[in-house]
Amino acid sequence: MSQPKIQVLGAYKVELTDDLLEEAIEIKSYGLQLTESEKAELEKAIREELSSVVLLDVLVTDADERFDIDNFGQPGSDQAPYDETYLSLDGTTVISRFEPPSGDSFRVVFFLHFFDPAKPLETPYGNVSIPPIQPMPKHLQELIPYTPID
Repeated sequence: MSQPKIQVLGAYKVELTDDLLEEAIEIKSYGLQLTESEKAELEKAIREELSSVVLLDVLVTDADERFDIDNFGQPGSDQAPYDETYLSLDGTTVISRFEPPSGDSFRVVFFLHFFDPAKPLETPYGNVSIPPIQPMPKHLQELIPYTPID
């Protein structure tokens, strides 16, 4: 049996659009009426948070029983993968959400908040280097749109 291998194919910045900002404000304000200063403070915090979110595109080859997406992250961070989605090996089709597909080789994409580009990705198989952050490709924006969390 081959050794499991993890390769980060891409690290992509989430584009902060006006629509995404408004959706995040609505979610994080919990439907409360905010004063203009409260809304401005919340908007500033949301902009800061969303500017640190990336989508990681990871190729997993020869996965074994140690594979657990919940054990992916960055050293010194408590942030865990968010909204993980398993893709076909060519990255063009969603295979499943939240559950690994059958087989030992697949792609998984997930969002990571408060991403530090200077740190590697920790995995159950060891640390893996991450390529420089790039704009998110259009097909990934369409397959896996970012949904704000509260």
